[in-house]
Amino acid sequence: MNLTVTDTAADGHHVTIQLTTVDRNLKSHSWKRHHVYDGKGASHTWTTSATDSRGLKYVYIEVNLMDGDESLEMCNDRSITNPYI
Repeated sequence: MNLTVTDTAADGHHVTIQLTTVDRNLKSHSWKRHHVYDGKGASHTWTTSATDSRGLKYVYIEVNLMDGDESLEMCNDRSITNPYI
């Protein structure tokens, strides 16, 4: 899968994107958070994959507006459900 995030504001903060998966036992795992530090208009795409021996029941993506290591705002997409679990 490809994870893409774009910084759309000249506000002195940077943005991050992160994949989270939930296994069949409803235990979540947050994968590596990816940062874009280059300012307004900067965009980056990361190609990644996720596996879990217990199966992946849900996946979702979280985007954060950051001030250093602190999240100022967060939004996430609707989770995608695996119909086979």
